[in-house]
Order: sequence, then structure tokens, then C-alpha cells
Amino acid sequence: MSQKSFETRARELASAFAAKDYERCSHLLPPLKVVLSQLNILVPLLSSDLGLLAVARDILEIGALTAIFLRDDLLFSRYIAQLSPFYAMKDKIHPPSSNEKKLIALRLLLLLSKNDIAEFHTELETLEDEADKDVYIRYPVMLERWLMEGSYDKVWKATTQRSEVPAEEFAIFADVSIANCGGTQNRWY
Repeated sequence: MSQKSFETRARELASAFAAKDYERCSHLLPPLKVVLSQLNILVPLLSSDLGLLAVARDILEIGALTAIFLRDDLLFSRYIAQLSPFYAMKDKIHPPSSNEKKLIALRLLLLLSKNDIAEFHTELETLEDEADKDVYIRYPVMLERWLMEGSYDKVWKATTQRSEVPAEEFAIFADVSIANCGGTQNRWY
């Protein structure tokens, strides 16, 4: 795929995502990831073209968000793993990601929905003071706290009232959180 074709496909992906055509996104992503691999930017290095790294990160973020809307937790987890090195280099890649905190919070919600509390807290420890500062990160932290306290009415309100959910992607976890309130472990899909 030529550079021009790659850029065209990347724009098509962004347009499909903006139009909420997640099935189309799922078809556009694999060939784009192949090109990212061919350009040696699927895994970021300091020697990589930083502009291309921003494009690669944005493509992977669309992949992660698409996986959320398609309710594919395994695919979401793979995209998050691929994004981790990009987020580790966030001081070098410009413009900064507008989705990083949202995706990290969604990962925390996934861990919470799987009742993987140990991994949830391990991930949370890497976030320093973000739990208090960021609206996205604060949401799963509060849900986990309320679940541990047995404050199921607060969990119910936070997951079922649109005004309480920080972004539409978070609403996907409402059914799972509600099921956890009843003491049953539920999967994401």
C-alpha cells in the first residue's frame, strides 16, 4: 500500500468511526495495521517518525474503541496492549492523545466487569493521582469502591443514568456492573 493509499485508508477509518459504522471500521483496521507493521511503527521507537507514530496511535485507538462498541473484550485487550508503548512515549508523540485516559478507564472497567480486582488495583497503581483528577479514571474507581462497600444503589445510579456516565462507551458496561451488584459474574458481551 502506498503512502497516499495509507493516508486515504486512515481517513476512511476516521470517517467510518465518526459515522459509528463499527463493522466498516473492523474491516478497515487489519490492512492498516499491516501497513503500520511494514512501516515499523506498530511498535513505537524513539527513532521512528513521530508524526507517523501519532497516526499509528490514533488508528490503534479507533481499533480499541471499535472493539468496545462491537463488545469484543479480547480484541479490546489486544489493542490496549498495543497502545501501551505509545502511551509510555506520550511526552514525545504530538499531538497528545485525546483518548488515552478514556481507554485506560475502559480497561479498568473491563477488569472490574471480569471481577479481576487484583489486576484492577495493579493498573490503578500506575496511574498515580489520576483517580482524583480525571473524570474518566474516577468513574471506574468510584464503581469499584461502591461495589466493595456494598453501595449497590450508587452503582445502579452511576451505571443507569446517562448524566452519571462520562462517555457513551462507558454505558456498555452498565449491564455487567448491574449483574455484579447481584453477585453474579458476567462477561462483557
